[in-house]
Amino acid sequence: MSKVVSLESLAQEIPSGATIAIGGFQLSRVPIALIHAIAAGKNTDFKAVSAPNPLALEILSAAGCLRSAECAFIGFQYEDGFAIAPAVCHAIATGELDLQQPDVYDTIQSLRATRDKGRQYADFALLHAQLADRTGNLLIDDPYVDVLLAEASGGVLATAETLVERIDKPTIPGSRVQQIALEKNGAVPTACLGHYGRDALGVRQHFGERVARQPDPTPGQTCAIDNFLINLARQVNDNEVIVTGLASAIPMLAIELARRTHAPKLTYINCIGAVNPRVEKVFPTSVEAGLRNHCDDTIELPDLFDLARDGGVDTMFFGAAQIDRQGNINLSRIGPESNPKVRLAGPAGSSSMRSYIRRALIAVPRQLRRNLVECVDIKTSCPASCNKETILVTDAAIWQLKDNGFEPASMHQGISKEELSSRTGFDFQCGSPSVTPPATQLELSTLRAIDPAGSRYKLFSEAPQPADAKDN
Repeated sequence: MSKVVSLESLAQEIPSGATIAIGGFQLSRVPIALIHAIAAGKNTDFKAVSAPNPLALEILSAAGCLRSAECAFIGFQYEDGFAIAPAVCHAIATGELDLQQPDVYDTIQSLRATRDKGRQYADFALLHAQLADRTGNLLIDDPYVDVLLAEASGGVLATAETLVERIDKPTIPGSRVQQIALEKNGAVPTACLGHYGRDALGVRQHFGERVARQPDPTPGQTCAIDNFLINLARQVNDNEVIVTGLASAIPMLAIELARRTHAPKLTYINCIGAVNPRVEKVFPTSVEAGLRNHCDDTIELPDLFDLARDGGVDTMFFGAAQIDRQGNINLSRIGPESNPKVRLAGPAGSSSMRSYIRRALIAVPRQLRRNLVECVDIKTSCPASCNKETILVTDAAIWQLKDNGFEPASMHQGISKEELSSRTGFDFQCGSPSVTPPATQLELSTLRAIDPAGSRYKLFSEAPQPADAKDN
């Protein structure tokens, strides 16, 4: 019996008040056509659960049909820069949306526990597949968390790029799939691996505003950016397993620089599941679906967290909107919980991953008193007992976390102790830090070889500053 129906019929299967688990990952293979069909219907009051997948939540929030959501990250990084889903933020501010942001691994473990008990975490899993057959078998080349979402849901409703006669080894068997709709380009403007890439213009149009672009950097700023990337790369060790998360295009470039200079035997795992991806140019985002086609191996997101939990990851890069003297990081909000001044993207998987790794590398391109603070507004992640080393790289210094807090291990050329103190919101012991060695010709020429067009300068929303630029 054929399970193929129209897109409209597929959307109508979801009643008001249903809990929906949304597949895809960031800007890859999100079931956009199905989400739009749901948003255009009469049913409402949905609860959504997803891995970091904010575009689907943005569409549903803009339509006013989303009651609550569980999603660890509501930010986008792509060709226009970085933005946080505006309709989602507006719905939270007005009380129309209750957003819960547990760590991604907490959501994964909850899904597993529910599945193992024979219960359902969601009423429906909404997926987009590369291939489907008429009996409902789905073939997905980049499953991310989709298999787990399907197993922990009451049933699967899916769109597919192509309908084939038969799928002998399905990613998700037809026994779990209730209905499918043939919908070519059903994930646009997100990417669908093997079919099309991300449509940056379409992403921009979905959240209604262009990200403000920074002006072209001055020669002094380009030099500062290169030095910052080189100092990040220097923290990467050879023969280690290193991971990057969401919105990590800058660390991904630094890892490639390290691989080509002093760390040829490192193992790099990208959060989309590409193991040792070929990073032959600068990408505008770290979640490039195509990297899975040019790598040594692949690993899905739940298994990556398991690998870290079992001690298989040495190092990970982290960002920080705020970081305090004790190494606590804030990625959640600026201001009080009841009325935050700024809503940040959320933890993604930083809380759990930080608790399992041996080395934490933290990147803050622009050191100011508002981001190196006495006390973070909320502790999104904290130092853990297994962290043998925590290093903070800024445009002013390289810091190491000691028992009594962060101390500068080296200060960059042209930075005085007085200036460093004026750009730091907490007291610290200075001692006699060394001067950070200048970039070598090998490092500079390798960076230029990776990125001859200078695309790296577009990755920075707050660019590192040359030492003589006084901006506190």
